[in-house]
Amino acid sequence: MTTNAALEAVDLDKRFGDNTAFVANTFASTSTMPTWLRTIAEWNPVSSLTQSLREVCGNGPEAPPSAAWPLHHAALTTVVWSVLIAAVIAPLALAAFRHRSRD
Repeated sequence: MTTNAALEAVDLDKRFGDNTAFVANTFASTSTMPTWLRTIAEWNPVSSLTQSLREVCGNGPEAPPSAAWPLHHAALTTVVWSVLIAAVIAPLALAAFRHRSRD
């Protein structure tokens, strides 16, 4: 991967990463969403984090039976998403750091 590609990927994360909470079950129930949006929201990393925190803290409903697999296994999904995101972002961040610290 070239350094420019790494910088573009980090920039892409900045553009879209901050908006993932709005396409999740954080603010609205997924049962009221259209099917295509519901699928995206239920597989969103923020949705699994939100659901696992609701379960741990004891406030909020459990995932409905019609919900996707990540909401029924929210804690495991949150850990898997965290590892996958770190595995992708860490090398890109290191490449960007190396590029910017060259002098």
